[in-house]
Amino acid sequence: MKPRSVERLPLRLLPPHERKELESLLAAHRKRAAGDAFLSDEGDSSAWWLLLGLAGLGGAGTCATFLGESGLEGLLWFPRLLADYGLVSAIRSQQWLLGFVASTALVVWMGVTWTLNHKRRGYAVTSFATLRVKGYQAALLRHADVARIEWTQIVTRTQRFSVLKLTSGDARSLTLYVHAGWVRVAIAQIDQSRAAAGLPPIQGSARIVP
Repeated sequence: MKPRSVERLPLRLLPPHERKELESLLAAHRKRAAGDAFLSDEGDSSAWWLLLGLAGLGGAGTCATFLGESGLEGLLWFPRLLADYGLVSAIRSQQWLLGFVASTALVVWMGVTWTLNHKRRGYAVTSFATLRVKGYQAALLRHADVARIEWTQIVTRTQRFSVLKLTSGDARSLTLYVHAGWVRVAIAQIDQSRAAAGLPPIQGSARIVP
């Protein structure tokens, strides 16, 4: 049987028992009871979402101040302007209205994105795979398909973190930016799962750890 590579898929496509295990881990994380099995990086993304949301709100507010009764009526005339004068002229004539619509759409998008990702963004290690979870999507490499483990520790003036690179048999890799404690849990789970499945341990030059 040909080993599977790094998979990128919606969580709904996971087998039911695997999805149940992952959802249980996410539920434990929401209760702060997941231990080192789940490492959240939602804070890193939330800063960008907040900036986008503030930019959208600011843009919508600015555009709204320039929209009066004529501006709202212009929305009804926009299709006719588009047909008579072309896209560029139509946009120029209603730039504040279009700016308001675009800014509002950005705020809505940010709100939906935050809702879908809240408490569901980070790195997870389960009995079947190591995963990078983003909301209801995931990139994962199953323990049985790991061919190489590389653990690098990075130290700078301001921070210290670990990079775990898991490579599959077809040379595709899953790279995770985590901390040392999480890496130890992940590698231990990979070793345990492979042993339980009767697979050979990853050793020698295929296993690089500090």
